Amino acid sequence: MKDEILCMNQMIKDRKKDTFEGTLRSDSNEMYVDFFSTERGIACSYSHYIPTKDTELPSVDCHSCVFIHMNLSNKTEFYSVIDNAINVFKKGEYNIGILKDGAKFKVRCTAGLEYRYLTIFLPTELFNEFIHWQGSESFLQGSHTTFFNVVASLPIDSNQLQMVNEIIDFNDKNEAIKELRKESKLLELVISSFDKLRKTGVEHESLKCSLSQKDINLLYSARDYVLRDLRNPPSLKQVSVKIGLNEFKLKRGFKILFGTTIYAMLQDVRLDKAKSLIVEKGYSAKAAGQLVGYKSASHFNKIFKNKFLITPKQLTNQAQI
Repeated sequence: MKDEILCMNQMIKDRKKDTFEGTLRSDSNEMYVDFFSTERGIACSYSHYIPTKDTELPSVDCHSCVFIHMNLSNKTEFYSVIDNAINVFKKGEYNIGILKDGAKFKVRCTAGLEYRYLTIFLPTELFNEFIHWQGSESFLQGSHTTFFNVVASLPIDSNQLQMVNEIIDFNDKNEAIKELRKESKLLELVISSFDKLRKTGVEHESLKCSLSQKDINLLYSARDYVLRDLRNPPSLKQVSVKIGLNEFKLKRGFKILFGTTIYAMLQDVRLDKAKSLIVEKGYSAKAAGQLVGYKSASHFNKIFKNKFLITPKQLTNQAQI
């Protein structure tokens, strides 16, 4: 499966006209993929995946482009390999962002969860050709702080979902007609997505809170400070005082740089650590929860099951078999 994914990612990078549809297999994992790219340089990939084990899907270096990610099922976590930025894409939302030249990322998938998403990659010259509103030029020229920048996250409405389904389901024996139809529907979806962004008044986050290199370094320090002691994490005020950023800029800057909030990241790291303690170290559910800072067993059980679709106790029983 890895080689096929790398091949499709290379098509995106090279902007070659090409198509692929089928099921990729690796060990006991299977992923259905419908990928195509056009002569105009638009690339689109629809993926449907239920991994039987925790998996990281690879990427290759990317050319600078605008992307729209339509997340149709469980939340999807993208990790930038270069600068460790984390972007969490939630179910029922679409995310608009920018990839810089050389961007490289991985998609982390949890065993047993369903992943369905459609991603469109749009060359910047096409963005300039089709998307026009006051401030749209700043969208591309703004102070982007990472290689993988999420500009905005908005709910997928019924009209957009219908377009997505038409893109996924449309078929025709005439390949030329099929490509024209898909490309026109893609452009319709792209324009609709940016029009909704404009109408809702969402501005590019990096323009609202421009981050200097000093700010970026401080935010990485803030992340390390928060994650240093999972059992006794600092308060937001303590983090603000420690690194020397006011709370507003700390919260906004953290969201821009890492694509998530401070304590959403803390919770994810805690739960991943707890799972590792249970599976790899043989800790009991209660001990694992306490070691990562959860004093309430019921709260720990609830959020653990929300993330992994299994309770800590059930995981403990499985690990002991």
